[in-house]
Amino acid sequence: MNAATETMRLARLGMPQLAAMAATGKLRGRHLGLAIEGASEYHEAIASGDVASEEDQDARASTCSTCPNLTPRGFRVLGLGRVKFYCGEPFEADESRGRCGCPIGTAESPDAIKQVRVEHPGPRLMVASKQCPSGRFRAVERVSLTVEGES
Repeated sequence: MNAATETMRLARLGMPQLAAMAATGKLRGRHLGLAIEGASEYHEAIASGDVASEEDQDARASTCSTCPNLTPRGFRVLGLGRVKFYCGEPFEADESRGRCGCPIGTAESPDAIKQVRVEHPGPRLMVASKQCPSGRFRAVERVSLTVEGES
């Protein structure tokens, strides 16, 4: 199964099952963005096959990692001593200010904004038809998906 098909199938599971998979380490890093609070608005699009390729997701994430809208939040990620950065406030879209609220990456401290490392794409970055509210990336062509048992 290719990665885009796997993403689509996971989005169809729903938040409770995704959260359980994340908690038990059964969700790949690339898909952790699906299991976070606030991602559910993207599930319908992804579950319907509106999925960007891994290459497009990675290119988008790279663009986001240098965005002036990066906002550090003071909690540590999984005890790794890293601070999480979001596009504006966590999971609060503010289109008028060009912020989507997606998790972008982590850094050693809130002051290390130049060293933000993207571990996995936020949910908006996975949806092919979504574009950045500040214009840093556009909608892309969705990946052609084939799911066993569907036509």
